[in-house]
Amino acid sequence: MLFIGTYIPLHGVDVILRAAKILQTQNVDVTFRLLGKGQTYPAMRRMATDLDLVNVRFEDPVPLEELPMAMAGADILLGIFGLSNKAHNVVPNKAYQAIAMRKPLITADTPASREVFTQRQDAFLCPPGDPVALAGAVKTLCEDPQLRQSIAQQGYDLFQRSFSIAQIGVRLKAMLQA
Repeated sequence: MLFIGTYIPLHGVDVILRAAKILQTQNVDVTFRLLGKGQTYPAMRRMATDLDLVNVRFEDPVPLEELPMAMAGADILLGIFGLSNKAHNVVPNKAYQAIAMRKPLITADTPASREVFTQRQDAFLCPPGDPVALAGAVKTLCEDPQLRQSIAQQGYDLFQRSFSIAQIGVRLKAMLQA
């Protein structure tokens, strides 16, 4: 399980940590790798200590060119889970990166994400700000490798159809010729 980010409130790292606690309590064998640092990082480190989390690893940021290797080593990639207006109105780059890597994505079920993704088809969507739902999504994908693989493949297919450089070029060319 991998989260990559700069710890801005949009990311909802607190939700990830609370979900990790739920899964730890349920003895679900999963480790959350949190890659990055930023605005709420010190508070999230304190929260992890207060929750006595043993299934969370905080890791330093890596150079941009090393991100694909970090992502390739993950079974599941995490998007955003915050409750801000911005969280409801954006699909972060990390979501597109996840599907481009043919990795299953779990992210918040928001109006913006619903414009791009279909639940349990090309992403696993859960209510924003809801650690119980996130823990359930993680557990479901950990226990169902077929669903995990299906979401990864269909997410990748979506990326190739709609968000690859070639497809963006086709759309841009059509707009410029109009």
